[in-house]
Amino acid sequence: MQYQEPVREPETLLTEWLRETDWQLGKSGLESLLSRYAEPLIRRIVTFKLGSATSRNGGGTPRADVEDVCSTAVCNLLARLERLKGQGDQPAFRSFSGYVAVTAYNACNEYFRAKKPAWLRLSMKLRYRATHSPNFALWES
Repeated sequence: MQYQEPVREPETLLTEWLRETDWQLGKSGLESLLSRYAEPLIRRIVTFKLGSATSRNGGGTPRADVEDVCSTAVCNLLARLERLKGQGDQPAFRSFSGYVAVTAYNACNEYFRAKKPAWLRLSMKLRYRATHSPNFALWES
């Protein structure tokens, strides 16, 4: 019979990792947190966002681009977690999964901005004009 680790909430694992002083135990806790919760969620979001954006344009997203965006999101997440651990007694995230999702969406947005900088400049100019001119307006629908 094989030992199976009990399923725990990601916030619990995060709190345990933040409190852990032993480097080796902390490393295994972080690996568990990333492999069970963060990486699968990041991959689902990035695949969805990049796939839906390119399917509208008739092309497919190269697998390398998906891998790059996923790696960027994981690196950004690790940097944030290390800063959080270095702060000591600061409160963690209310929702670890929510933070991971926002990190993945931000990585996708960085990818889109780098892919089409002219489109970003145009959209920013239009937004500025719509919000700073009395002749135009923006509505949220």
